[in-house]
Amino acid sequence: MLAGIGAACLALRPSGVLAPDAPPHVALELPAAFGAWRAIPLDEVILWPDDTLSPAIYRQIVARRYLREDGLAITAVIALGSAQNYLMQLHRPESCYPASGFSIESNEPAPVALPGLDLPARSMRAKRGDREDEILYWTRIGDAFPQDLWGQRLAMARNAVFRSPQNGVVARFSITNPAGGQAAAQLESFIVALFGALGSSGRTVLFGDSVSSG
Repeated sequence: MLAGIGAACLALRPSGVLAPDAPPHVALELPAAFGAWRAIPLDEVILWPDDTLSPAIYRQIVARRYLREDGLAITAVIALGSAQNYLMQLHRPESCYPASGFSIESNEPAPVALPGLDLPARSMRAKRGDREDEILYWTRIGDAFPQDLWGQRLAMARNAVFRSPQNGVVARFSITNPAGGQAAAQLESFIVALFGALGSSGRTVLFGDSVSSG
C-alpha cells in the first residue's frame, strides 16, 4: 500500500511571466537487477500528498525495493519534476517524514564519490514508534544540488530569471530498521553500484549532465 503523508509537506507554488518553459520529458527506468541486488514487490512507501501528485507537477514517480542475498532491503523512491511555471514542488524528506509522524533524529551532509561527481547527498535518520529509517537523499535542479529548502528556492529562482528550463529530481534511498550500524555505508555502496548499472540517460536523470558520459 502506498502511504500518503498529509498536507504538511511544503509546496512551492509561485508563478509568473519569468517562469521558464518545461524541458523535454525524460523518463527513468531502474534496473530489475544489478550486481548483488534484485527488485522485489514493494508493499509500502512514504509518498508526498496525493493532491500534489498531478502530471503537471510530477511527470514520473519511480518506487522500487531491492533485496540482497543476505536479506538487506533498500527502498528507492525517485520523483521527476518539471520547473514549468514554478510548479515543481520538490518535497524534501526532512519536511515529509515529520508530516508522516516521524521525528528526525539526525540530518547531515553525506557526500558520495562518483565518477565525475562528488554527489552532495544528505544522510537522515527518522523514527516513528518502533520503526526507524536510515535515508540517503538528494535534490537536483538542473546541475544544482540544493542542500536545504532555501537553496532549492534560490535554484528555482535562478532558472526563472535566466529563463533556463530545467528538470528536477528528488532521489531517496532508505533502509528500514537497520542493524549493525552500517546502514549509511550500505546506502552509499548501493548508490555507487546503481550508478555503474545505469546507462548515460539514467545517470543524467539522477545525477545531472556532468556525469552522463562518466
